[in-house]
Amino acid sequence: MKAQAFFDLPAATKITGARFAVYKGWGARLERALANFFLDVHTREHGLRRNSSPFSGQHRLAHGAGQLPKFAADLFK
Repeated sequence: MKAQAFFDLPAATKITGARFAVYKGWGARLERALANFFLDVHTREHGLRRNSSPFSGQHRLAHGAGQLPKFAADLFK
């Protein structure tokens, strides 16, 4: 079996600049499994309540976060 890297640092550098990793293959699966494990432990044993919020928000929130007007051209309309 050919060895496969768990992450791709050169790709991450192109995307973010530095200090991040792009997980791939088994690395991506491992990261997801660990996140699911810890979420399951905290919801079952520590009373964590999970919520799912929309990925979009109001313009006033984007202004407050400093995203507008700087990134107005990138908004989905």
